[in-house]
Amino acid sequence: MSHPIEEDFTATLWFEQFFSDDIIQLIVNESISYAKFRGNHHFTADSDEIRGFLAVLILSGYVPHPRRRMYWEQAADFHSAVAAYFMTRNRFEEVMRNLHLADNNNLNKEDKVAKVRPLFDILNRSFLARFCPEAHLSIDESMVPYFGHHRCKQYIRGKPIRFGYKIWCLNTTLGYLVQFQPYQGKGSVTHSEFGLGGSVVLDLINNLPVGVQSLL
Repeated sequence: MSHPIEEDFTATLWFEQFFSDDIIQLIVNESISYAKFRGNHHFTADSDEIRGFLAVLILSGYVPHPRRRMYWEQAADFHSAVAAYFMTRNRFEEVMRNLHLADNNNLNKEDKVAKVRPLFDILNRSFLARFCPEAHLSIDESMVPYFGHHRCKQYIRGKPIRFGYKIWCLNTTLGYLVQFQPYQGKGSVTHSEFGLGGSVVLDLINNLPVGVQSLL
């Protein structure tokens, strides 16, 4: 039997290896719960609709428009048959308003990214489950562009991406992401005796198989 990583997967199958059914169901459950929390007891969604919603989001990254509504305009240079196929403009915006990933009544107040922590945890488990162990790993920071207001937003002078979220990443020599965690400020140091850098390293390798840890 071949290892899953050796199979000839399509782009969709590769995506689903990491963005699993658990994540889709998490979005369904928490979005419905959040809508009720806001007083909207009529909102509902299912896994197929959420997958279609995500498809439109991915499309918007490849074919960006100045305004989201343009994907549903009839003008040939803006209209997207893909977006229109999955859902109407109004339905997309309704899902967007209620999109949620965590229970607002059970958030860790010390975690600045508590509202997306369930997604991060599932992704990290998926990355680790499909990791082909090797001894040579690297740790570096990555920036996710963001210009809104959030306690974790960073400004780094002289970088190509100056404003956004800093993400600590553990990668293989070929660039496979094994584990990641968002930077939450100096107050988030978990091993004070080793400082920020040491804490990042220890936290990122903490869930690696023991055999791999012994090689590092």
